Amino acid sequence: DGVETPRELVGTDCVYHLYVIQADRRDELQAYLTRHNIATGLHYPIPLHLQEAYTQLGYRPGDFPKAEKVCSTLLLLPLHAYMSEDEQERVIEEVLKG
Repeated sequence: DGVETPRELVGTDCVYHLYVIQADRRDELQAYLTRHNIATGLHYPIPLHLQEAYTQLGYRPGDFPKAEKVCSTLLLLPLHAYMSEDEQERVIEEVLKG
């Protein structure tokens, strides 16, 4: 509940180089997973329009509320070619518990 996983279109198979979920309580979930020895990451924690490189454009918080909302919910889960099914299941179980 409160977690959204990537969606795949019917008839497609995705090859992920990052596995990013959206979690309503992202920071709490990240802290929980860290306590359970599951590394996570944040990809673009600051929306592009608020990054220092774009300050000359004059955007302010609230100018792109959807981008700001998404950036506050994204969480990268562990993913690599050598991850066993047991490791994958453990991550899934801890995300569901968190």
